Amino acid sequence: LPMLIKNGHTVFAMIRNTSQVEAMKKVGAIPVIADVFNRKAVFSVLEETNPDVVIHQLTSLSSWDFEDNAKIRTKGTRNLV
Repeated sequence: LPMLIKNGHTVFAMIRNTSQVEAMKKVGAIPVIADVFNRKAVFSVLEETNPDVVIHQLTSLSSWDFEDNAKIRTKGTRNLV
């Protein structure tokens, strides 16, 4: 994110809850809230921000639950693309 922002790009960071809002603002990103498992919420954010590019960074590495990570990578990815 910092490199994109440094090079003049507007960066929206989709986060699932408000606990990360300040962290995203601190690096210069514009936080938008959406749960990746809610397809309508994801589409709403994409329509609202109208990005030129979407970079897939879906992960739950803080959780060692392989099922959670697999769900994010399958269902979350389907909702994002």
